[in-house]
Amino acid sequence: MAARATEPGPLLDDSLMASIDDPAPGARVRGAVLVRGWCQEWGGKPVDPVDFRLDGISIPDLEVRRLPRPDVRGVFPKMGDTSRAGYEASLPAGTVSAGRHSLTVVFEEPQGKRRRVYPAREFVVLP
Repeated sequence: MAARATEPGPLLDDSLMASIDDPAPGARVRGAVLVRGWCQEWGGKPVDPVDFRLDGISIPDLEVRRLPRPDVRGVFPKMGDTSRAGYEASLPAGTVSAGRHSLTVVFEEPQGKRRRVYPAREFVVLP
């Protein structure tokens, strides 16, 4: 059997700094699900959250707000300007069914390097 040609995917790079802060691991959420964290390259270069996946399914058209994260610079002084290192997005109440869920976020820097935050963030939506 001949091997099938596949297109190369994006370069995954674990050196990109990123975190999911909320929902917390094992959180029990009622209403809207707030997704917050930070992502940044060393020296202040931008990294954007480009793909939010709930239970492996991409969430399209999610509005992401960028926020300052001086706490990140306090922990990582060589991080540089963290005035846009934070991110926040909300999954409106009623759009996520009750039960256990798994959230992953993929981040991308301008040259196309990507990073997925592992392990996936597990949380529960209450009825």
